[in-house]
Amino acid sequence: MDTLLGTATAALKKGHPVTVVGCGPGAPEAARALQTAGDMLAQSHTVILYLLQDAVRLCSGATGLQSLITKSLSVHGLTADAELRGITLPSPGITESDCPPKPIVF
Repeated sequence: MDTLLGTATAALKKGHPVTVVGCGPGAPEAARALQTAGDMLAQSHTVILYLLQDAVRLCSGATGLQSLITKSLSVHGLTADAELRGITLPSPGITESDCPPKPIVF
């Protein structure tokens, strides 16, 4: 299991785009994040998506997330947020991440 801060920092150092999503599947911001990730993958970019708070609900259901995972989208879900919502991680294509030892501000 990785930590959100550790993997995000490593990805940024390598120059990979990192997207943090905290809103639920029905929010326009979540749809925009998935669309942007898809567009970047189509241009052969490496994309890493972090799901926090209600965004962990993207892990379950028909949200388009699985189709992006098959196109090499790297997805990390915050374990504590998933457990609060009754979602089990890891799930296919989604890595579980622990809370970092100190708060992160994005």
